[in-house]
Amino acid sequence: MESEEEKSLHIALHPVRMKILASLTGSGEYAAKLASSLNLKVKLIQFHLSVLEKHGLVNAQYGLADSHTLSRPVAVKLFALTASGLDVVDAISQLTNNYLRKRQKEIP
Repeated sequence: MESEEEKSLHIALHPVRMKILASLTGSGEYAAKLASSLNLKVKLIQFHLSVLEKHGLVNAQYGLADSHTLSRPVAVKLFALTASGLDVVDAISQLTNNYLRKRQKEIP
C-alpha cells in the first residue's frame, strides 16, 4: 500500500500536473491564466487542478484579477501550492537533478 508521500508523488508525476505545479511555485494563479501560459485548454487545467486540490497539493481561494475584456476586476479562483505541494515539487526536482548528474557521469 502506498504511503501518503508516494501517493502525492504519483499524482504529481502526470505531465500536465507537473507543469501546473511548476507554474505555481512563484505565486497563485487562476485556471485561465495557467491554461494560457501552458498553451492548454481551460477545462483540462481545471480538471487537473481539482485532482491536485483533492490530494492536498494545491489550495484555492477566491480573489480578484484584471479582466482583458472588462474595465473592472473579476472574481477568480486562485490556486497556490500547499506545503505538501511544495515538498512534492522539491522531491521531483531532487530526483531530476540526481538522474541528470548520474547520466552525465555515464557519458564519456
